[in-house]
Amino acid sequence: MTLLADFTVIQQQPKAVNNSLKLTFTTGGRHETGQAFIMLMVKGLNHNINAELRVNDHPGDSISASIEDDDKTNWWTHISVIKGEDLLDTGDLIPPNTLEIKTVGSDRRFFVKDVVCFFQQGADD
Repeated sequence: MTLLADFTVIQQQPKAVNNSLKLTFTTGGRHETGQAFIMLMVKGLNHNINAELRVNDHPGDSISASIEDDDKTNWWTHISVIKGEDLLDTGDLIPPNTLEIKTVGSDRRFFVKDVVCFFQQGADD
């Protein structure tokens, strides 16, 4: 079986995360056992502010920064791998996947942008 790669843009413009941000996305034609990854840009974190990624209510990676002070001007990239069983093969008639980004241990906000999910897609041979 041939496997292809596909992607879907979840959020392109900067969006504030105030405690929690929920975004939905589709992965139609996804290879059912194939893993995926989410890539996003983050701004405004420091060593006191951590965040967690959850896909379809499954815990994922933590996002944190090792800098002392708020970095309010620079964007940095975070990549998180998603297990195949945590991602839905969504189409027009199936509810979409949900990505939740939530702060842990703080109520300070930070920003995300350019959130993209890359996934394996099956192809008929």
